[in-house]
Parts: sequence; C-alpha cells; structure tokens
Amino acid sequence: MGRGEAFTAYIGAELKGLIASRGRSAAAVARETGHSASALNRWLNGRQALPLPVLLEACDVLGVEPREVVSRAEWREPRRRSLQ
Repeated sequence: MGRGEAFTAYIGAELKGLIASRGRSAAAVARETGHSASALNRWLNGRQALPLPVLLEACDVLGVEPREVVSRAEWREPRRRSLQ
C-alpha cells in the first residue's frame, strides 16, 4: 500500500471513529450525504479512496472541521510518528 492509499485509510478510520463517537451510523451519514451505505463503507474502511467532496460532506453532517480529521489521520501515519 502506498503512502496516499494509507493516508486515505487513516482518514476513513478517523471518520468511522467520529461517526461512532457521535452515536451515529454509517448508513445514516450516507443517507444525509446522498451516498449509498456500501460506498461510504468502502471509503471508511479504506477499500476505495475517499473523495474530498465526501470528506467535506461527512464533516458537515458530523459537525467537525475537515482539518481536524486530516490532522488526526496524519498522526496515524508511521512516518509522521517517527519524526517525533
């Protein structure tokens, strides 16, 4: 897995955690963003690259700034952690 693919997976994992922490379901977020539950699950689980517009839509629904999700995802990256 390349760095870009891994980062997409980290972003998906962060969104997945935010959905759970807010007591929401991925299916509900998918409905509110106009996407299918199966597509959202592919993005959340890192099986497919998460499009930027979907990240923005999901963040709006969850009430979080996209930069927070990206920042948290960045800290998951082993390369970033090794620089500390």
